[in-house]
Amino acid sequence: MSNAASPDSARRAILRRRAAELARVPAAADRAEEALEVVEFSLAGESYGAESALVTEVLPFSNCTPLPCTPDFVLGLINVRGRFVHAIELGRFLGLPARGIVDLHHLLLVRHGGIELGLVADLVAGLRRVPLAALQPPPAALAGHLRGLTAERLAVLDLAAILSDPRQIVDEEVDA
Repeated sequence: MSNAASPDSARRAILRRRAAELARVPAAADRAEEALEVVEFSLAGESYGAESALVTEVLPFSNCTPLPCTPDFVLGLINVRGRFVHAIELGRFLGLPARGIVDLHHLLLVRHGGIELGLVADLVAGLRRVPLAALQPPPAALAGHLRGLTAERLAVLDLAAILSDPRQIVDEEVDA
């Protein structure tokens, strides 16, 4: 009878060990591998990443209606299934040299805090996980609009800062 109880108690011990392992709180070293999922895209020959949780759609860039009295980085309005979204040329917004817009460009629709806008990208590469520990501080000139840079030269955007930038608000009137 003691032989029959032995395999059962061994199984219970194994199950208790597994349960304890599954229930443990990850150590700080485990949490160091936290990562940010980004939509990677190129702009003026450089790689950028936008937090995927804030990117609602990626669309072909087309049918943009120019808006008068807006900054040069605002390309205009795009109708997205009945919603009008303003499209910005992110390169110009960040101070990069202007490059022409062609039919091959894409529009990343981003939304944060009730604000939605479209970022024009040259090419969308796809999703990528960026370890937060791998992000290095951005250059001082872009510190307000970038979360950081990776060793592979991927610039991770701070979309919340871009969407709330005061330059996004146009308050200009035209005399008729």
